[in-house]
Amino acid sequence: MRTKPTKRNSEMPRKNSTCANSTASSSMQSARGKLANIMDRPEAEVLAAVKELEVRWLNADSVLSARNLTMHLRVTDGGAAASGARLTFRFARPGAAPFYTQAVTDSGGAAEIKIDVEEASLPDSSLLVQANFAGRTATRKFVLRRVE
Repeated sequence: MRTKPTKRNSEMPRKNSTCANSTASSSMQSARGKLANIMDRPEAEVLAAVKELEVRWLNADSVLSARNLTMHLRVTDGGAAASGARLTFRFARPGAAPFYTQAVTDSGGAAEIKIDVEEASLPDSSLLVQANFAGRTATRKFVLRRVE
């Protein structure tokens, strides 16, 4: 009985190998074309031009005085003062219910809040500030730490 030697997979002739490669190649070119098309859309430029609402804590280095936590904040919209922005504050500390308060920025985009607090609770406390202006919202979380 004679047997035919079998060829390894790498030696086996591929059926429609040129078609399979050209199909894969055209699919990749098509995908690259779609990606380039997506990347070149004008929406990317429009999104880059959207103004950003920003909340900055101005006196972060010295906030506690006579049991009062005082925060001076400034809200800007694309770099310009956000006059009339509504700020909501959530002060969370261990062993107590969260404390909420609100403020509205002045014509310069500035606002101030004062919270009666014991200094010992500050290292484990956090403050969440949410600014609302012209239909947009910015949220910042601040963790309070003792400066030595």
